Amino acid sequence: MKILKLSGLFLLSVLFISITSCGSDDVDCTDSATINSDISSQLGVVNAAVTALNNEPDNADLCDDYKKALEDYIEILKDYEPCFDESGQGDAHRDIISESEQNLADAPC
Repeated sequence: MKILKLSGLFLLSVLFISITSCGSDDVDCTDSATINSDISSQLGVVNAAVTALNNEPDNADLCDDYKKALEDYIEILKDYEPCFDESGQGDAHRDIISESEQNLADAPC
């Protein structure tokens, strides 16, 4: 069972590397290293949860872990949305958020 389409999520890694500035008061869009680290770190958590759940698809705890990891990932993506808008990559970023939200809605638990 394949839980998550990762191809779209990896596209994000290309997008956030080129972010240099934005006008949001809530996040520092000039700190691309932090943006990169935050998103990459949580994507790693999602990938680990996907792998674990794919190995044991009937394990309810692993499914809950997957959903929590994906919820946290979506939250981080939304936190940095103004940065992607300012850099002209907002539409692609929102596509990744939508794909992630669909993956969450399709979770097997």
